[in-house]
Amino acid sequence: MPTTSDVRAIQRARLTSVGLGTPVTPDGGGVAGVVARLGAVQSQELHSSAWGVAQRLATPATLAGVQGALADGSILRTHILRPTWHYVVPEDLAPLMTATAPRVRKAMLSAERPRGFDHSLLPRRHAVIAEALADGPLTRKEVGVVLAEAEGAPVDTWHLGQVMMHAELDLLVASGPMRGKQATYRLLPEQKTWAVDVPRVHLARAYVRGHGPCRAEDVAWWGTLTKTAARAAVADAGLTRHELAGLTLWTDGDLPEPAPAGTVRLLSVFDELFCHDFKGGRP
Repeated sequence: MPTTSDVRAIQRARLTSVGLGTPVTPDGGGVAGVVARLGAVQSQELHSSAWGVAQRLATPATLAGVQGALADGSILRTHILRPTWHYVVPEDLAPLMTATAPRVRKAMLSAERPRGFDHSLLPRRHAVIAEALADGPLTRKEVGVVLAEAEGAPVDTWHLGQVMMHAELDLLVASGPMRGKQATYRLLPEQKTWAVDVPRVHLARAYVRGHGPCRAEDVAWWGTLTKTAARAAVADAGLTRHELAGLTLWTDGDLPEPAPAGTVRLLSVFDELFCHDFKGGRP
């Protein structure tokens, strides 16, 4: 088992890889550069997730800057990796979603079965939503109105949320620009089809790039993969293996330089560091 000093050394290296020792990207990369470096950023809380992105820039972004990236589509907010919101850049959307959507759907079933959620209605409902969004982004409430008009009856709030989550998992929709305090959905262009194992390898590289040194088990948790699938993906991803303190850890190159001692950051409770920091052998 790793000692306390071993764990602290790994944590300090991870501070560097997650962009809290030094900025993830020079300001030229901006908000999208931070999200791309980390692979995906948990974002169920809009303000705190924007704060986390800002902390990783040499000149911190404002909330308006993060919302501007959502508006122009350089980052997207969608349910991906796990049944929660994340920021992701467009080029990572399809592979990450392809790798994780099957197990996210499986996780959603525990809530859907008791409520009688009817999956057979999804193709028709998604066709209605796609037609409506072809004219521009809509809020969830506006999507609900469109569906109610098409079906002759309102769709309750919970069912509408599930319908939209499935539309995200199908790569039909993702976030659009904020409308005041209201989020919107935009219609996505048709996405590239990926072979079965390629998206998992892409996911492994994305996670290790922004969170290493880490274990294959950390990749499994982040990507909602089985441990077997995660180990195979890491092995095929062309990463660098390190044997440290009795642990097999992975990076996308040399071990990161430890973050400088005495660095102070004010972080949200859902920051990537707290979601994925190495603690006694568990993410």
